[in-house]
Order: sequence, then structure tokens, then C-alpha cells
Amino acid sequence: MTLIFDPPSPRRLPGVRFEAPPQAPDDALPRMDIAFFVGFAASGPLTAAVAVESLTEFETVFGAGIVLARDAVTGEPVDGLLHPAVRGFFSQGGRRCWVLRVAGAEVRVSRFALPSLLTAWRDGPGAAWRFEPATLSARSPGSGADAVRVAARIVAAPAPTRVASFDGAILALRVATDLAVAPRAGDVMRLTFDDVRLYGRVAAASATDPDGSGVPVRLVTLAGLVALRPITATWPAPIPEAVALPALEPFSLAVTQGEWLTDGRLCIGVRIAAQRLPQAGDVAELTFDDASRNAWMALDEVELFEATGLDGQIKATLTGSPWEDAEGAWRVAIDAWQSAGEARTAQLLRVDLQTSTPPDAQSVLADLSMASDSEASAAGQSVFDLPDDEHVFSSDALPSDARLFAQEVAQRDARGRLRSRFALASEAATGERMLLPLGEAEDFDAALGALQSPLVALERDGLTAFGWRLFAEPALAVESCDMLADRAAALRDAGRVPQPLRGMHAAFGGDPQVFVDEPTLLAIPDAVQAGWRPVAAPVAAWTELPALSEPPDPCTGQPFRDCAASPLPRPRFVRGPDPLADGSFTLYWTRPANGVQYELQESINADFGTFAPIYDGPAMRFDVLGRKPGETYYRVRASLGERGSRWSAPVRIEIGAQGFETVPWTQEDMLSIHRLMLRTAAGRGDMLAVLAVPAHFSVPQAASYAMTLRSTRADATTVDGPAAIGKDETRALSHGALHHPWLMIRRDESAIWFPPDGSVCGQLAAGALERGAWIAVANKPLRDVVALGATGMRPTLEQRQRMLDAQVNLLRSAPAGFVVSSADTLTPEADWRPVNVRRLMCLLRRLVLRRGVTYVFEPNDDTLRRTVERGFETLLDDLFRRGAFAGARAPAAYRVNVGADIDTPQRRDAGQFWIELQVAPALPLSFLTVRLWRNGERVLSRETH
Repeated sequence: MTLIFDPPSPRRLPGVRFEAPPQAPDDALPRMDIAFFVGFAASGPLTAAVAVESLTEFETVFGAGIVLARDAVTGEPVDGLLHPAVRGFFSQGGRRCWVLRVAGAEVRVSRFALPSLLTAWRDGPGAAWRFEPATLSARSPGSGADAVRVAARIVAAPAPTRVASFDGAILALRVATDLAVAPRAGDVMRLTFDDVRLYGRVAAASATDPDGSGVPVRLVTLAGLVALRPITATWPAPIPEAVALPALEPFSLAVTQGEWLTDGRLCIGVRIAAQRLPQAGDVAELTFDDASRNAWMALDEVELFEATGLDGQIKATLTGSPWEDAEGAWRVAIDAWQSAGEARTAQLLRVDLQTSTPPDAQSVLADLSMASDSEASAAGQSVFDLPDDEHVFSSDALPSDARLFAQEVAQRDARGRLRSRFALASEAATGERMLLPLGEAEDFDAALGALQSPLVALERDGLTAFGWRLFAEPALAVESCDMLADRAAALRDAGRVPQPLRGMHAAFGGDPQVFVDEPTLLAIPDAVQAGWRPVAAPVAAWTELPALSEPPDPCTGQPFRDCAASPLPRPRFVRGPDPLADGSFTLYWTRPANGVQYELQESINADFGTFAPIYDGPAMRFDVLGRKPGETYYRVRASLGERGSRWSAPVRIEIGAQGFETVPWTQEDMLSIHRLMLRTAAGRGDMLAVLAVPAHFSVPQAASYAMTLRSTRADATTVDGPAAIGKDETRALSHGALHHPWLMIRRDESAIWFPPDGSVCGQLAAGALERGAWIAVANKPLRDVVALGATGMRPTLEQRQRMLDAQVNLLRSAPAGFVVSSADTLTPEADWRPVNVRRLMCLLRRLVLRRGVTYVFEPNDDTLRRTVERGFETLLDDLFRRGAFAGARAPAAYRVNVGADIDTPQRRDAGQFWIELQVAPALPLSFLTVRLWRNGERVLSRETH
């Protein structure tokens, strides 16, 4: 309340007058440019929506697209439509959108072995240590990590130490303070004795001088002590009986032969069935004739010698240095060291992780502790506490907060924009864990891919079946738009902790700190998918063909031959994993002799009439990246000086042979999704659902579908789907706009076809930013679009009229470019039909709710009435001056009614305060036709209506 004295001139009667000035309006209108996309992706969180502000940020979290199936008729890949829709949104001027990935319950997470690293773990102090190859998980479930390869590098810093105390389980050391790297909780320290390497977790590190000698030292306490001992040729039973690898199925392979090399390494021979082949860096478990004693060996070399066929047995040799658990053997060494009182150099170990994705994307996490520790985990410094996407995006920090990625290195640029995400995360585990290095690689020498899974990509993505339930909370599908918000809140808050809602119903919020009420545009591009089923008779992805004929050897039949010129045996291809959905795979082949070089050729013809050399070198494998669906042929030959081999038998690789194929399209699922979108937008009250139909729809089909979507008949309900829009829900039709046909853009050498909903959302967002949400954006050229579906390239007047009558917004070719020729919602009410009217009313709703909360605790009296009236008049006058309302003067543009006919005494007694806002929305100018014709020497004109 402000005390105001009237000025002396003009003269007034004496007295004091109290005025309640209206609250100063917020100059910034609520944002109406933010969209909410729901759809399919190969990576990213499944329980939280993520805000992104560029296509790069989208790809950082959700990947660069997903292949769902292949078309059953054409054989072409069927891609997910979320990625191109988000691309269209940003290309048309959108600046920010929320994205929610959806999938079924069967989604799986890929796992990765860390090269040359062993995990020692136990349930707690005093328990026996157990060992297993070290692994990490992908940061999110799905096939998005299929192409990722992980490498590890151990960083060892010397640390002069002396024993302070040892009680049999805890070892206290006096460590020099002038270290390049200071010990911290969770680090691993290594002490090397004659035949034992002792590892311990740094439990505490103090900078005090514990003995008062005056020499500055750091007291470091090691807990969880475990030791490894190398196995040599002198160890009893030096050749293992069997070997097991995490890369293979969970069974042991019999060792066919073995020998110790002069450098102390063990070389063993095995036969492996065709599957994912072991690689350098894999950790193998060795089983000896004494079953109680096992050992572990990091593979330094893997060589393939023989292959009986692509699906047959492969002869391979595995070379490395084996280690065994040295339980108890290290205690005597520590006692002797303590008695001697001498200094010994320990090593402080940390690990750097590198992930790479073809062709050249790399990301590194450096300086990670190698043991589980609460302090290191809290600081994000431990390899056992790398966050996954579910943890990151479901935390209490918004995705736009820079500290969201505080656990990663340089993941955001100077403006705080999301730049990269590390591809791996720690696996859920209990007990005490520590990484033990079995090799001393100084750089990222060995890189391993994901462990083989028997499931194809779409199965791991949780998308084996397509249906409307993927995009919604099924429990809310039966609710009308008037009850939807209340029922969503009740379902969300049913438990002790608020549960996130699934699919499009996440628009009603979960944890308000994670998903805020920003979006006002809703799009589900994948609603138009036809669905898919497993391929009934899949073509073999790998097929070995007969060797091609070559000129005969000129030395054949000669009594004397030059041994140095005798031909080498042919190499032979070895089957690897089936090609990934993006057309990437790895070729392996055998080695006919030591020191050979290989030449690899690729062709689209089985006879290699035309070919391309793609590799020349000593490696026995080659990564092929991003091949298009179809058949590709390969052959390889070896050479050693003047000696050479004949070409191998060619192998045919069929891209897209496995997986799923489309089923005949039906509209039931799309109709169910669109009805739920209309109810969701109306239930929120401030959203517009932007809809699209399949690419194959003609004008009559699009018009007929719009009529079906608007139908309120009970018999229009789909089988096992949500009910048709009821007669009491017709306002929901004003919350949806239907667009057709599809758009095409060009990227590199490929054409991308996708529905127009994402691009329309981008146009609406750009219009809201530039001029206001009340401005119609029809007839504004679409950026980057080079073609439309056949319906929109050259529509006839009859087709345009039919689409206009059906209230389907037709995209068509115009002199200025490709434009949306109308901007109508689906409602039959003429006043609510324009999209800009609905968008204006959504803006008013957000404004009113934002302003209304400031009056909640005010006394319900005449002062409040005058305050509210003046506050909303100021707000509406600002919109009027911006051009949101029609009318020459404010009284003709809007009215604020707080009179007794609205705010009745009965309502006041009930604690209610009612206010009625009446506005006249500004409408876009419709086209008026002026017809010109020549009559003799005169030109006549006439308006047509």
C-alpha cells in the first residue's frame, strides 16, 4: 500500500487517499517456442526428458539416429523419425526443445571389457578376494554403443615409501610429500617384491609428520590388500588345460597346445567356434589341472591360423603373461621390509579411459582412481562411480546446469552448452572393488568393442513391438482431457517418491526440478510408423563363395622350383559379428605365414569385375564403416617378399539381412497416439499437438483421416485403444493441427524424408521468438527443404480445396519456396480454428497463471478486485500494443470483468475470486481473389467470394 498526497495544483479538497498500484508487469512474456519431442533413439535416458539447444546436443545424448527395420517390399532401411524431426526443428529457427526417448521393458545395456584390467572384489573386510575381467557398461541402454571401442592406460607415479605400521590387514606407509601426484582416497598403490606385486586401496592420506623426525612425509593408509604373482615355466603344471574369455560364450575352450616363449610369455593354441573373436587386451581365465588354482592372462597377441569355414572351427594362438592370486605370500615380505627399515619405491596407480567411435570421435576421462571409495565416488574421481544417463538426467540439477557434468572432463564449452558425453558408466556393484593391471601399456594401444550379445539391435533397444503404449502412460489412456491433469498428478505422487510419467504424459511433469512446464508444442514423429516383425527367413549375413578362377601357376609341372618364389597358402576369411544397423562390421582373416602383408579388395560384384582396394598392410583385421544395405563382396591375398598367395575365396556380406521387417500399415496405433496427444495438450491447456500422417497418404486419405480423428462416435474407437474424442471433449480438437505431406532435405549424398511436424514446430517456435505466438506462420518458406511428397509438389485447386475443407494444413510448392499453405486446428468451431488463436490462448493461460499466483494469499475484498483488474488490464494492454488483439482501440480488443455478475457474494463466501477475460484475437488475412480478364481493348476486374 502506497501513501500518495495530491499536488497543490489543481486545488482539491483536503484529505488523504490510498491507492493500490498494480504490480509492475514482467516485460518478458512466457516462452512459447519450446517443443516436446517423444520418440525412438538408440541411446539416452528412458526416465527423464532432456533439454537440448542444438542438433549437436541432441546427438550427444541420443545419438545420430536409429534403424528400426527394413521395408518388407523395397528392402530399404526404415529409420526412426525423431532425429530428422529435431533436425527440422532447429533448421527452421527453433532454439530449445525437450526430448524424451521411449522403449519397452526389454531394453538391454551393452557391456565393455577394459583392456588388460582385472577386477578384484570381495563382500567386505576379511572376506576372500575373487577375480573377474574388469567391465563397464554403456552410459544408457540400447544399441547406441555398438560401435564404441574402449581403451585404458595405466599412469604410474613413483612414490618413495617406508613402513609405518602393519597389523596384518592395514598397512600404513610414510610417503615422501614431494610427489608429482599426491595420493587421494580411492587410489591404488602398488609395491613390488621379488615375485609378488602387492596392491592396496588408499583409505586415508594425511600431510602430518607422524614421528616428529622433522622430515616432511605423508602418512598413507592402505586397506584391502591383495597380491598377484607371475606364473613362469618353472611353476608346477605350467600349461593350462582350458581357457575362458568374457568375449565368448560362458564355457571354457580346451587348450590344444602350449609353449613358453623365450621372453617368459605363454603361448597357447585353441579352437574357437565362429563368434566374436578374442582380441589383444582381452583378459582370459586359465584353468590348470589343479582346479583349485586359476590364473588370469591379458592377451598381448591373437593370431588366427586356420578356418574350416565361416561357421566352422577356427584355430588360434593366444599369447600373454599369466598371473595368479598370491594370497598370504606377501605378508612375510612386508614383515621383512618393516624389520629392515629401508625405503622402497611404491607406485601410485591411476587409469585413463578412452572411448572412440568411428570414424574419428574420441573422448578421454583422465586421472581416475582404481578402487571403490566413498570419498573418491563423491568427487566423481573413481572408475567405479561413472554416472549413467539415468543418474545424470534424473538428478536434482537441470540438464542446462553446468555442474551436471562436473564428473567429466571438459564436457561443456565456454557458454555452458553440452558438447560431449562419455560413452561408458560404472556398473551397479556392492562390496569392495579394485582394478589390477595385468599389462603396462603406456598408451591406448588395445581397444575393445562391446561384448557379444545374442540379441539383435532392435531387441536391445526395447523396440521389438510397435504400439501406442510405447508413447504413453497406459493407466492415463482412459482419462478424458478434463480429468487427465488431476489423474496424472495422483499417479505421479502415489508413492513416497514422485514417479516419472511415461511417454507424452511426462508433459504433466515428474520431479519439477527435472522436467519443468516449458514446452508448449508436442510432437511424436514416430507415430506414423507401420510397425515391424522378425524376419521370417533371414538371409545369411556372411557367406563364403567358391574361389574365383585365376591363371595357372607357371611353375606347375617344372622339375626344379625356386623355393623363394613358391606361392603362399591362401588366407581365409573368419566370421565376425553380424554387421551393425549402421552398416559397420569387421573383417578377419587367417595368417598363412609369419611376416606377411595383406591386400584387401571390395566390390559390388561377385566376379570382382570392378573393385576398390581398401587395405594394404600387416594387420589381420579391417573395420568397414557405414556401408549401405545390400550385398558387398571382399577378397584378400597375402605376400611375403617375392612370394604371394592366390586370392582367398570371396565372402559376401549382406547388410540389413538380420532383424525385423515392416508389416502392412494400419492406422489404429497412429489414431490412438494422436487422440492421446490431443487429450494431453488439452489437459495441459497450454500446448499445441502438431500431427502428421504417413508419407504414402494421398489427399483423399489425409482428408478421411482428419474426419476420423475428429469423429465423436462411439463406434470410431479403435480395438484395444483409447476411446474416440467425446462430445464433451471437442475443445481438445483445437489443441491439434494436422500437416501433410512429408519433407525432403539433402545431407551429403543422401536424401532424408521425414514428416513435417518437427519443421512446423520449428516455424512456430521461430515465429514466437521473432514476433509473438499470436502471429500465423503459414506461407513462410521452409528452410533447407528441397522437395515435398507428391501431394504437395503440384497440388490441383481441387486438392487444395479438399485439404482446406478437411482442415489439413497442406505443404506445397510456391514461388517463394516450400510453404505451409494454411494454419488450422482440427476444431469445427470457426472462432477457435486458426492455430494462432489457440497459441494466443495458450499464452494467455500461462500469463494468467503466472500472474494469478501473486494474488493467492491476498484478502478477498474490493482492494483485491481493483488490483487484479488493473493488473490484467496492464497485461492485456501490453499484448494489444504488440499486435495480439484485433480492434482499433483497447476497449474493442479486450475486456477484464470482475463485476458482481462474475464475482458473486456466494463465491466470495466460498473463498473464491472469479475474473473473466474477453479478448478479440488478431486473425491472419485470408486471401482475397481479384480476377482480371481482357474484354476487347479493356481490362476488367472482379472480386470473387
